[in-house]
Amino acid sequence: MVGQKKKGTGGEAARYITRTAALRKLQLSLPDFRRLCILKGVYPREPKNRFKAQKGDPRLKVLYLVKDIQFLMHEPIIWKFREHKAVMKKVKKHYERKEDSKGGALFGQRPRYTLDRIIKERYPTFNDALNDLEDPLTLAFLYTKMPARKGVKIGVINTSIRVTTEFLLYCIEAKALRKAFISIKGYYYQVEIMGQLITWVAPHNFATRASGVDHRVMKTFLELYLVLLSFVNYRLFTSLNLYYPPVLPLSFNEIKNTVDDDKKFSSCGVKEMRNHLLTTLNFNLKPKGTNDDDPDEEGIDMHLLEGLQMDEAKKAADLRTKQQTLFKDMKFFLGRETNLESLTFVIRSCSGTVSWEKMTAHGSTYEEDDESITHQIVDRPGFKKKYMSRYYVQPQWVYDSLNAVMLLPIQDYFMGAELPAHLSPFDQKDDELYVPPEQKALLARQRGEIPEDQPLNPEEKSDGDSSDDDAKVDVPVPKSYIQKLREREKKKKARKWRKKQAEREHDKEMAIIEGRVPPEGADKAKTGGEEGATTNAAAATAAAEGTPQDKDTGATPMEDGDGGVEGEKDGDGGVEGEKDGDGGVEGKKDGDGEAAAPAPTPSKKRRRKKPKDRKEPIVMEVTKGKKHNHESRANMAAKREEARLNIMMLPNKRRKLYWALKRKEITKDKKSQELEKKRTVIDEQKKKEKQETRKKLLRGKSRK
Repeated sequence: MVGQKKKGTGGEAARYITRTAALRKLQLSLPDFRRLCILKGVYPREPKNRFKAQKGDPRLKVLYLVKDIQFLMHEPIIWKFREHKAVMKKVKKHYERKEDSKGGALFGQRPRYTLDRIIKERYPTFNDALNDLEDPLTLAFLYTKMPARKGVKIGVINTSIRVTTEFLLYCIEAKALRKAFISIKGYYYQVEIMGQLITWVAPHNFATRASGVDHRVMKTFLELYLVLLSFVNYRLFTSLNLYYPPVLPLSFNEIKNTVDDDKKFSSCGVKEMRNHLLTTLNFNLKPKGTNDDDPDEEGIDMHLLEGLQMDEAKKAADLRTKQQTLFKDMKFFLGRETNLESLTFVIRSCSGTVSWEKMTAHGSTYEEDDESITHQIVDRPGFKKKYMSRYYVQPQWVYDSLNAVMLLPIQDYFMGAELPAHLSPFDQKDDELYVPPEQKALLARQRGEIPEDQPLNPEEKSDGDSSDDDAKVDVPVPKSYIQKLREREKKKKARKWRKKQAEREHDKEMAIIEGRVPPEGADKAKTGGEEGATTNAAAATAAAEGTPQDKDTGATPMEDGDGGVEGEKDGDGGVEGEKDGDGGVEGKKDGDGEAAAPAPTPSKKRRRKKPKDRKEPIVMEVTKGKKHNHESRANMAAKREEARLNIMMLPNKRRKLYWALKRKEITKDKKSQELEKKRTVIDEQKKKEKQETRKKLLRGKSRK
C-alpha cells in the first residue's frame, strides 16, 4: 500500500521559502543577506497562491524561490562576510579595552572582496551592460550632488564624480548626445551608444538631502554600479582608441595620480573634485594613435537595404551628422549664474567651444573680452559692458536647438524676452495624443514650411520681414505665456461681474417679494400720479394769483428757472419780487402797475432736493414677554393694501416664492409664540416654588 504524501512537501509550498528560513539556512544576519541579494540580483517573489506557499499561514511574509537560495549557498562571497564579521568583533574588543593602536591595525587588515566575477556573471555581454546602464548612471549622478555626512562618505562621492566624468568625456568625444530636457527633478539626457539609447537624470546644482532613505541599501547598489560603470568606461574608451584612465590636465593629475593611497585620495575635498570635473569636461582627450576604423561610427551596408529603407537610413545619418556639428565654429561664454557643467556637456557634444570666468571655476580657455565670442549665455539682466559682436541668449536656446536639430531663431531667446514653451523631446509621436500648438509650429519649421530665421512671436518681426509675402505660411503661431495670463484674468473679471449682476437681480426680486421695494410698474404709476397732482396744484395757484402759465409744460414761473418771469427767490432776469432789484420793474418800490418785459439772459437750472418721506415715530412699549408696535390703523391698512397690490402685480413664479417665504415666516412666528408660552409657564412655576419656600421659612420662624 502506497503511503500518503505529507502536506507542505510539494507544489507551491516546496517552491517557496520564507526570509527567516533563508537566513537560518545561509547563517547570515539580515543586513548581510540584503547585501548579498542586491549584489547577486535575487529579489522576493509573489506566488500564485500565497495561502498554499505559506503552508496555511494567514500572515503576510516575504517569500523567495528555493532555487535562488540554493544558488546563493554556493557563493564564495559569503565566507568573506563571515570573516569580516569575526574580525569586527575582535576590533570592537580592542577598542573597548582602549587598545586603539591594535584595533586600528586590525581594522586595516580586514578582509575585502571584489565584484569583478559578479559583474561578469550578471552581464555576460557588453550589450547587456548597456541595456542596464540607466539606473547606475542616475544613482551615480545623484551621489555626485550629495553632501558628505553620516552614511555618505567622501570617498564614495569622489568615486562617483570620477566615474560620471569619464562617461561624460566619452559622450563628448563620440558626439553621442541626442536629447536633453530640463525639468523640476533635474536634467534628462539621452545618448546613443552602439545603437542603444540610454536615458538618465542628473539632479540640479544644489545639495540634495534625502530624508527617509536607508543609505545602507543605497550604498550597496552604488557599490555594484560603480564597478559596472568602471568596466563600461574602460570598454568605451578603448573603442575610441583613448587612454583609460584618461590623460587629464595637470591640475587634476596632481590630486589623482600623485597620491597612491586610496585613503588620501578619498580625503580630497568634494568641492575641489567638482571644480576639476568642469576642467576635464572642457579638455580635449589625447588618443593613443591614429585609428581609421572607428567602431562607434556605424556604417550603412547599402547592399542589405532596399528602396525606402535606404532613404530612411540616409536621412537618419544626415540628421545625426547635422546634430553632431550643430554648434561648429561657434564660441560660447557662460555666465556664472548658469549651470556650467550641463551647458558645457551639451555644447561640446555638438562641436562647440566653451569658456567661463576664471574666478568661477577652473578650465576657462578665453576671457569675456574676446571679440571672437559669438554667443554669451546669460540668465540675469544688468550688464555693465555689452559687446555688439555677440548674441546674449538665455540657456534654453541651447537645449531647444539640440532637440530640434536646428538653430532656432535667437530673437525668441534674447535676454529678458518671453521664452517659448520648453517642450519635452521624449513624448511619443502618436496621432491619437494631443499635440500642443508650439509643437506643431516646431514640426512645421523642421519640414521647411516656416523659415528658420522667422521668430515664433510675430510681434518681434521687423518691417522688412513682414513685406515678404512668400515667406508667410498659415501656421498657428502659439501665444506667449503673458498673453495667456491676461486672457485668464479677463475671463475671471467677466465671471465676477456676471456673478455680481446675478446677485443684484436676486436681491431686487427678493426685495419686491418681501415688500421692501415696490415693483417698477407701481413706481411709475405713483410717480405719474404725483406729477399730475403737482401740475394741477400749480395751475390752480397760478389762476388764483393771476400769474401767466406756460402752455406747453403747464409750469408756473415759480417752477421754471430757464428764463422769463420769476418769483421772489430767483434773481436771474425778468420781473422780480421784493429781494431782487437787478433788472425790470420791481413790485413794491416802483409804484407803476405795468411790468417790464424780461431780458433774454441765460440762466442755470437748479437741482432741488426731493423731500424725504418722513415716517411717523414708532413707540415701543415693553411688556412682560410681548412686543407691541403702536401705529395708526390708517397706516396699517395702507401698508396691507400696498402689499396686496404688489403681490397682484407679480408673475406666477414670484408669487409662489412669495407665499413660500410667507409660510416660513408664519411658522417661525408660531414657534416663537409656543416658546413664549413655555417660558411663561416655567416662570409661573418658579414663582410658585419661591412663594412656597418663603411660606415654609416663615412657618419655621413662627414656631421658634
